[in-house]
Amino acid sequence: MDNLIFESINVVFSSQNLLAILAATFIGIVFGAIPGLGAIVGMALLMPFSYHWPSVTALIFMAVFYNADVYGGSFAAILRDKEEWRSARQQWLLSAGAVWD
Repeated sequence: MDNLIFESINVVFSSQNLLAILAATFIGIVFGAIPGLGAIVGMALLMPFSYHWPSVTALIFMAVFYNADVYGGSFAAILRDKEEWRSARQQWLLSAGAVWD
C-alpha cells in the first residue's frame, strides 16, 4: 500500500507532469477569463494536443485545465462585483451628504 502511494507521488511530480500542470494552469486561467470560452470549449480545443502524450500526463493536464478554467471564469464576476460595490458606496456617501470628487 505504501509503495503505491510513493510510486504515484513520483509519477505526479515528475518533470513532464509538473510542466503539464503549470501549462494547464496558465492556459486554463486565460481561457476562463475570456468570455465565451468555457471549460468544455477549451477542453475540446486542447484535446488534439494531448493525443501524443502519455495517458497520465494528458489526464493530469485536462483535470488541471478544467479547474483553472473555472477559477479563471470568476475574474469577471469578481471585477463586476467590485464595480457594483463601489457605485453602491458612492451612492450611499452622496445620500449621506458626504462630499465626493
